[in-house]
Formats: sequence, C-alpha cells, structure tokens
Amino acid sequence: MDVKLSPTSGPFSIKRRPHPHHTHNSGPTTTTTTHALIYTPTAKKCRFSAASLIHPVSPSPSDFHCTDSADSILSPAVDLSPISPVSSPDWEIPVKIVHEDVDSLNSEDFTTLHITHLVPELLTKVFSYLEKKDRARVAVTCSYFNQILKNRQIWKGTEARLNLRPNQGHTYHSLIERGVVRVQVLSLKRSLRELTSHIKVTHLRLSGCYNVTDYSLNSMHILPSLVELDLSLCKQISDAGLVHILAKTPSLTRLDLGGCCNLTDRAALLIAYGLRSLKSLDLRSCYNLTDKALSYLAGDVYLSDRHEIKTYNFLARVGLIDCELCRRPGPEKGSKHRIELPKINEHTEFGMLSLESLVLQDCQKISDLGLQCISKIGTLSSLNLSFCVNITDSGLRFLSPLSGVLTELNLRSCDNISDVGFQTLRECGSLRHLDLSFCEKISTLNPTVCKMLRTLSLSACDIGDGALLGLPVNMEQLETLNLGQCDKISDMGIGAISEKCPNLRYIDLYGCSAISTKGLKDIMAMPLLKNVNLGLWKI
Repeated sequence: MDVKLSPTSGPFSIKRRPHPHHTHNSGPTTTTTTHALIYTPTAKKCRFSAASLIHPVSPSPSDFHCTDSADSILSPAVDLSPISPVSSPDWEIPVKIVHEDVDSLNSEDFTTLHITHLVPELLTKVFSYLEKKDRARVAVTCSYFNQILKNRQIWKGTEARLNLRPNQGHTYHSLIERGVVRVQVLSLKRSLRELTSHIKVTHLRLSGCYNVTDYSLNSMHILPSLVELDLSLCKQISDAGLVHILAKTPSLTRLDLGGCCNLTDRAALLIAYGLRSLKSLDLRSCYNLTDKALSYLAGDVYLSDRHEIKTYNFLARVGLIDCELCRRPGPEKGSKHRIELPKINEHTEFGMLSLESLVLQDCQKISDLGLQCISKIGTLSSLNLSFCVNITDSGLRFLSPLSGVLTELNLRSCDNISDVGFQTLRECGSLRHLDLSFCEKISTLNPTVCKMLRTLSLSACDIGDGALLGLPVNMEQLETLNLGQCDKISDMGIGAISEKCPNLRYIDLYGCSAISTKGLKDIMAMPLLKNVNLGLWKI
C-alpha cells in the first residue's frame, strides 16, 4: 500500500494510491485521518503513540499488493485493521513531516510503509515477546531482521537444544553471535570436544544421554565459566569421570549426578577435594553411597587409615597421589589420561564449605551416622532424604546444629520416622517446608513445628481429626497443606483447618472420602484459597 503524507488542519492525512502494476476499479480513493510514522535517518524525533502507526479504513482486498522490494515482508494476508490505542505505550520514534500540498507532490514523495521502516529499537522490543521458535523463523525472513535478531538481549537466558552431529560449525557460530551460553544436549553422536571448543558454556545439560562416558568428559575443553552441569541418568559415568570434571570445570556451583548408579564413596571424596565451592549437589538414586560419602563431604578424610587402602590406590591410579607407597603404578608421564591437579597430601583440605542444597533421595545405605556428618555443613538450607529407609528418629536430633539455616526438609517415605522424630524438629527454628508424606507412624502434630511452617505434606499419614484440632490457633504462615489419602479426616478436622489457617492457598484432599459437602463448604469459604484437589472425593 502506497500513501501520501500531508499536513492538514490538525493530524496528517493518508491517501492510498494503487500500485502502478496493479490496476483495479475500486472507486474513488478513500481518506482517513490518522498519524503516520516513517523511519528516516535524518528525521526529527517527535513523541507519537505506537498504536497510531497505521489506521486505514477497512481496505478492500484489491487495495493490497506485494512490493517488489527485496527487504519487504508484507503480503496480502497482512491484517491492517485499526489498532486500539488504549494500552499502547508511547515511543520516541523519528518521523518525517511533509509540508507540500498533496496535489504538488511528485512520485518521489510517495513512500511505501511496511514493518522494516520501524526503528531497530522498536523491532527489538517486538521480537523479544516472540517464542524462541518464532524468533528463529523471523531471523530467516530477511537480512535486516536477521541482523536485528543478533541482539543478545533478545536471547538472554535462552537454552539451545542440540543433537550433536558432525559438521555443526554454522550452528555454533549462530549461537555465539546471539550470546547463547546455555546448552542442552538431546543426543550425542560426537564427543563434547567440538561443542566446548566453540561455545563458552555456562550451563550444560546432558541429562539422559546414555552414551556419555568417562571418555566423553575427558574430551571436553576446559570450561572456566561453567557453573551448572547436569549429568543425571548418564549411567556409564564412574568415579574416574569425576576426575575429568574436577580438572575442566573449576567454577562449578551446581552438579546433578542423579541416577549415576556406578558412583561410589570415592566420587564424594573427589567432589569434596576439587569442587569445594559447590552450592548444590544432587546424588539421588546413587545406590552405592554410604555414610562414608557424607563424611567426605563434611571434610572427615583420613587416607592413612588401613581401611582406606582401596581409596588410596584409586587416587594414585588417577594421578592425585604420588605412587611411591602405592601397590599399583600411576599413569606414565605424558599419558593422554593424565590430569594435572594439585596432589593430595597431609595438608590438603576437604569438605563442602558452602553447600546449600543436598539431595540424597533413595540412597538407602545412608543411616543416622550420615546425618551426624551432614550437620557439620553449616550452610545447608535444603536437605532431601526421601526414601532413605534407614533414617530414624534418633538421626533427626543431629540436625539441631542447622537450626539457623535449614529451611527445607524432605523425609518422604522414611518409614522409621514417628511422632518422636516430628517433635525433635521443633529445634530447627528456621524450618519452613516439611514433607512427611507416607510416614505411616506419624499420628500427631507438634504445634511448635506446625506454626513456623509454610508448606506441610502429610499425605497417607495416620492423621485424624484429633491431630488437626490440636493445631495452634492462627497459623498465619501456612500456605500449602497436603492431606491426600488421610481417610480418617472428616468435617470436624476440615472445620479446624478453616478456622486456624486463614492464609491457606492450596490444600490436597485427594482420597479423603470421609468429608461431606458441609466440610467442602467450609474449605471453599476460605478467602485466600486458590486450589483444592478433591480427586476420588465422595459425598
């Protein structure tokens, strides 16, 4: 659509002129009063509403045409209906004002308006609201859009999902131009050498890549900027692979090794030695870990002990200890597997001094002795011990040194936790999130513990109306309460919840078949409640 711009007694007027190669009999030219914005490098800056960009009057299909310009992206399918100016922000956009009379304008004064005339700053703002896939499609529309979409602010925080194959240099070059440093590898048919040599990755996810091995980790280039590494479900990784991680990721703060079932206590020793700045460590379903692993994380390492001869031999084999007193020779000088790391000696310090989150889910060899070691990590704020069936009430007493920092504790399906252990948690005054689901020995609730919680999960516990009636009055902090499959709870217990938990936002009553419509009305009357789970609920 071609338009003329001319000043009238007030706003500008826009007149549509048919394209010279497109004839039609649409009648006289229609004029509408509106504002028009044109991007010219020499234009003055005026303050206009972005909603007043184009306001034509219901054009007929014959009024549209595709220009022959290579950088134009308008098509007959473009919607040019008027835009509502109510919620449109104001932008400072250059505008060219034409002072000549309409009849005196030459053909050079006619300007074709399309989206490429918008200033790059405005296009950058518009493109930032698109989904990642849509941004990629826009980038191949024309060279102008491609150049704009190289702005790193548009792609900030974006994670690239790659299938690593040979000859992907163009892909890496595109990611570098856009500043993408978060990568998730979906499948691995090549080593990690090419990826890590091109991109200075800060977040690398290899979760579920079954063919990631110790050799794959050895092929990586040194990544001094890598802060997050996800190796969950990479089941071929062993303790030796951790040595390569130590050497090539010195700045790592988050490490996920969930499901790496070949790891042993030696892996914990290596982590405590080379990754002492780690903030988050996930070791869920590492079945071979014992209390010794937790003692390593806490800094209790005594390699001179005769029971540690296997660990001593392993460290010598990977080149971390001098081999003079070792039964097995270390790697030869110049070996491609040799890792240049400081040697471990009597002055070496161990321990996760700044660990904040530790996941030990389903590590069933962990016992109360391990909790005593964990209590020495004075910065621990989140601890997941779900499915650790050897944890008992006595072990929870060791958590009292963490009373000032521990805010989240997960004891789901710890079968040996009872009411005694629940009462022990009153010493953890900073606790805000507690999960005791499927602990069938829990039948009463400690008022002191409940009053300081924001989230409490008691699904499938032996909880009845008596326990809920014993809750303290005015539990203002509690926002989430899970009582699924607690079939002893009736309307009386629900009434106690509605009276004592005024700020409750979510409640799970899945399978609570003893509740009637009366109890349901009491719950629905709570002012801040947003979500109620009533699965398997019967009247």
